[in-house]
Amino acid sequence: MDLSIIIINYNTLALTKQCIDCVFEKTRDLQFEVILVDNASTDGSKDYFSKEKRIKYIYNSENLGFGKANNIGAKDAQGRNLFFLNSDTMLINNAAKILSDYLDKNETVGACGGNLYNKDLKPVYSYSLLPPSIILDVNKLMHNKPGKLFYKGSLSFNNTESVLDVSFISGADLMVKREIFNNIGGFNTAFFMYFEDAELCYRIKKAGYTIVSVPTSKIIHLVSVSVKKAEKNKSRKKKEMFEESRALYHSLTNKSKIYIWFASFLNSKVMEKLFFI
Repeated sequence: MDLSIIIINYNTLALTKQCIDCVFEKTRDLQFEVILVDNASTDGSKDYFSKEKRIKYIYNSENLGFGKANNIGAKDAQGRNLFFLNSDTMLINNAAKILSDYLDKNETVGACGGNLYNKDLKPVYSYSLLPPSIILDVNKLMHNKPGKLFYKGSLSFNNTESVLDVSFISGADLMVKREIFNNIGGFNTAFFMYFEDAELCYRIKKAGYTIVSVPTSKIIHLVSVSVKKAEKNKSRKKKEMFEESRALYHSLTNKSKIYIWFASFLNSKVMEKLFFI
């Protein structure tokens, strides 16, 4: 089989159904399977998707997070390539085949992803040209002005028609060769959510492979629609989780404690206020 498309669902029944329908509508000339891993959804997803004959359905009794759930899906995968696709995405074109073909034709490429767009087909974050770093944190706090100046707008979206070497691909549409994924141990389960895509790509590159953006593969990403309904306390918890994952990423990539502290400081409310005055 050419490709296993792995989707994680957590109380996003309507979005996930839309995503799966779009996959079957847009994907052509490719042998593929869809594996849906459900992180203990309580919105009727289990009843609905357990009867969906087009997919393999795996139900977890608890919310295991993004990376661990994807690893579970990967263990059951038969495809030569693995496509980790967010439930809040819709393929615009035959995006999965474009990415899979590129991986098959390029031995030195370990992972790739396409260009992501919002519902109005405007560019959104698709990858990062640079690894998570203080440089990226400063760029974010300065509203991407340095990125636009020094990288001509290509820091997180491929404005060209050419393939581009990048640091990591957004986990919303990350395709990896299954052999490489298995060899490096899959997603690091120490991450519950956030930065697991960057850390996986870090290890893929460390193993000697490149990560590329393939702009002809086009996908709509509704950008965290699945988490926008969270109450303020949950949003605060997610921010804390983001900071914890950032610190974990930096520690795993051999950053010093001082570096980790300063990266956290840059993203504190005090620093944001200083930059946004």
